[in-house]
Amino acid sequence: MFNNNESENKMQKQTFDIGTYFTIQYYARKHQATITRKAQWTEDCYESNHKVKKYSYIKYFDIDANGIRCATSEVMPYKISEVSDVR
Repeated sequence: MFNNNESENKMQKQTFDIGTYFTIQYYARKHQATITRKAQWTEDCYESNHKVKKYSYIKYFDIDANGIRCATSEVMPYKISEVSDVR
């Protein structure tokens, strides 16, 4: 079922101001390792919980990959550090 308040819910969970830069570290199953990425908070980013499994996840803009990525806490919690307004 479509949630008419989906965009409103995303904005309520926003963690940073638009344009904020940060570093995120999380376990990536694809690489079977803990990875660190340089990221920026954009209007497409949000933090939420998986609807069925209930673990938290964050959608962020990966600066190096030039695209939106997702980090989950399914295996281990993700960590955000080095938050700043400038690159």
